[in-house]
Amino acid sequence: FEVVLGYCDLVGILLHAAGAVATATGWYSGLRQLDLRRFLPSRGGRQPRPRYTSTPLLNSILINPELQAISYLRRLDTVLSGTELDDALRAGPTGASWSRGDAFMQHVSALSSVIRRVRAQPGPIERLEYCQALIQEAVGLYAQLGRAGIPFEPSSGPRHLPVWRAAIIGLRQEMGL
Repeated sequence: FEVVLGYCDLVGILLHAAGAVATATGWYSGLRQLDLRRFLPSRGGRQPRPRYTSTPLLNSILINPELQAISYLRRLDTVLSGTELDDALRAGPTGASWSRGDAFMQHVSALSSVIRRVRAQPGPIERLEYCQALIQEAVGLYAQLGRAGIPFEPSSGPRHLPVWRAAIIGLRQEMGL
């Protein structure tokens, strides 16, 4: 089988570790994951707040206040993903200087980079171990930033990481890896 999945966003990293050959994400924050509410009539709403995809945190974080607070504490390099768009944020991240187009291009670039690193591992055991190490590093970084007083909103925080860790452990047990 060749497994191709859409609407999976960051969890696609784990899916590639498990053997998926392709994953997809939507254009902007609200379209990155499948949500049946998207197909219901809308009463309007506001534009999503600007976000930055941090591969060290394995999450998309808000430019304001999260990335700005990290920058203020001179910890910006610990959360940057190493994309070509990072330089736009080094002078001091602001929502005004970060367009939706910038956010999308940076998101796709960050996802592509980490997925390439996962897929470069020699086999399924190594891919899963690599993801477990990424998760552990993200948990540690969130803890450091939390102790420094960085205010993460629930959607930007680490609550997904224990779920991801449990998924990998469960898959490895199920497959005898």
